[in-house]
Amino acid sequence: MLRRRRCEELAGRHPGVRTKMLPRLDEIEDGLLGCRARAEHEAWLGEVEGIDLTLTFLRQKREETERLGRIAPVDLGIPRHHGTAMT
Repeated sequence: MLRRRRCEELAGRHPGVRTKMLPRLDEIEDGLLGCRARAEHEAWLGEVEGIDLTLTFLRQKREETERLGRIAPVDLGIPRHHGTAMT
C-alpha cells in the first residue's frame, strides 16, 4: 500500500514547470515507469491505463517546456505614463 501511495504522489500535477525542472520531470517519469511495471506485473489494468495517460501528459509538458525554453524572452521595457501626472 505504501508503494502504491508513492506512485500516486508521483502522478500528481506539477504546475508552473520551468526549464530548470526538466531533471525533476525525468525523475518523475522514471518513478512512473517503475510503478507501471509493478502495476503490469500485478495485472492492475486500470492502474496501467492511468499511468500511461499520466506519462503522456508528462511527456507533453516536457516537450512544451523544452520548446518554450528555446524561445528568447522579449524585453518589454519600462512602462511610462504619457499623460498628465496623476495626483
